[in-house]
Amino acid sequence: QEDLSNSQDNVYFLLDSLKNTKAYKRYTNAGRTLVTGYFKIGPIDFGNLYNMLSYNPIEGYRIRLSTKSNGDLSKNFWYSVYGAYGTNDKKYKYGVELKYRFLQEDSKIHEIGVKYKDDYQRFSLANTNSNEYDFILNSFLRKNAYKDLVYVRDFSLYHTKEWNSVLMSEISGNFKQYKTVPGLVDFTTTQPDGTKKIVDGFRMVNPTIELQFTPGAKYLYADGKRILIRSKLPRIVLDYTVSKKGFLGSDFNYQSIGLNITQRIPSPIGWTRYTLSASKLFGEIPYPLLFIHQGNENFLKDNKRFSNMKEGEYAADQEVTLMFEHHFGGFFFNKIPLVKKLKLREIFLC
Repeated sequence: QEDLSNSQDNVYFLLDSLKNTKAYKRYTNAGRTLVTGYFKIGPIDFGNLYNMLSYNPIEGYRIRLSTKSNGDLSKNFWYSVYGAYGTNDKKYKYGVELKYRFLQEDSKIHEIGVKYKDDYQRFSLANTNSNEYDFILNSFLRKNAYKDLVYVRDFSLYHTKEWNSVLMSEISGNFKQYKTVPGLVDFTTTQPDGTKKIVDGFRMVNPTIELQFTPGAKYLYADGKRILIRSKLPRIVLDYTVSKKGFLGSDFNYQSIGLNITQRIPSPIGWTRYTLSASKLFGEIPYPLLFIHQGNENFLKDNKRFSNMKEGEYAADQEVTLMFEHHFGGFFFNKIPLVKKLKLREIFLC
């Protein structure tokens, strides 16, 4: 290796010094807050800016405060806690998550954790990665009020491990106690003699295993998260859930299997992404635990939801879904004089 010249050496010094200036810290902290919703104060984050205040017919105005650790507190131990209060129902709700992250030389993910929540939940969001129901834009930019809120006590243990760049697994055990919200959601069961009986809740205990295969993937690791950069082959996710009646108080027997395949494909005229999913349930369980087809009554677009379907309109014990989108990346608009200056983009969805 050759020694750096004085000017080259000064570049390193300049960049290192820049990070310690007040202006740099001010702008990066402001940007971090806008992206994550959390204010960083030393080793602790406070927020979340985007669900501090929301509204729904059950709770009225919902006030929520959250805090969580960041990497400055510990690289191994992480926590997050929140508390919420509704002006209508006069109830306090809360949730907590604790996890321990095993540090790996290759930055691979390996962690164990425990979560508990005593709060409302939308059952149509139970199996998705969508924003929580009190996300401020979901709360105020809606066509109709929420109709699928149930009260849940949710306790779970999990172990997540990235074995290599191809295989990742998560094993979890989950205990949930569902309770009705009178006047909004009712649970009705049919007795052997054909009569109907209204129950105020039920319990579910179910272990789950999820396997994720991503051949040929390249990742970026940052702040304990894994970000997919590219993969020429599809990502395949398999999951299996089982529940045995009577086991730790579980009320139902059922099994479910799921498959999800997604891939991004480059093209001479942009790029294409498709997602194919299929699920099958064996046994009989209450409708909030069925596969709820993802409608959208929000004015915000969500590529994982059907824009012309109502939320909770359909539920099933088996389903197949195909989502297809193609991004032309300005292939057409960039060829039109003056219009190309608007930087408009064309997207086809199906």
